[in-house]
Amino acid sequence: MQAIMWLHDSGATNTPGLPARRIRTAAGLSPEQRRDAETFAYPDALMPPGISAEQARQAQRQGARAFTLWRDAKRGEALAHVVTLTAVRGRGATYEVLDAAGGRLALITRTPAGLFRRTRWAVTTSAQAGEAVGMKGPVRLWIPWWICALTPTGGVLLLWVLAMLMDTSLTPRRIRWRMGSRTVLDYADGPALYELRVPADEPWDLRVAAGLLALLDSHPGWLAGR
Repeated sequence: MQAIMWLHDSGATNTPGLPARRIRTAAGLSPEQRRDAETFAYPDALMPPGISAEQARQAQRQGARAFTLWRDAKRGEALAHVVTLTAVRGRGATYEVLDAAGGRLALITRTPAGLFRRTRWAVTTSAQAGEAVGMKGPVRLWIPWWICALTPTGGVLLLWVLAMLMDTSLTPRRIRWRMGSRTVLDYADGPALYELRVPADEPWDLRVAAGLLALLDSHPGWLAGR
């Protein structure tokens, strides 16, 4: 049975200092399974030591990210960490997912989109024999946006027509990670928001999946909401 993982924001908490955001997991897609969803981790964005808030914002604009995934709401026990190895704006970033003791669980690389090039996410772990590669958004859904890039005047009209037919407030976001012909991860639209689907027959550490989900949420895209 596949695992479903998503970020849930409960808003303001009743207890000061407790995180409102959490990563929840369900054993399947049914409404009953979602009602029984458990909290897997509480993600906290980290301020790198020794830098100012403005320097941290500049690093984020370059693509840098840092999170701790906590096992409990009171932040008493770390489950995993996400840290940045390299980040250059416009050229991409490489992240590590680490266990609580600092051992590497996975390497995640993000290559940003360009003209006629989709954002590329690659995940490498010791459990998977090779690199899992996912491209952001199906090509058929990007075609209208690429037309807009080439024909600004016609693009405005095209978007107006599409807006009458569908929600165009978001750029295409679905990502399927493949290894050969296998789909090994799927970031897809769920009942309320995007969720990461982890097939049961794939050897994914859920700490890696949670770290990837936190990274995806932190890169929503230039027109996308969270």
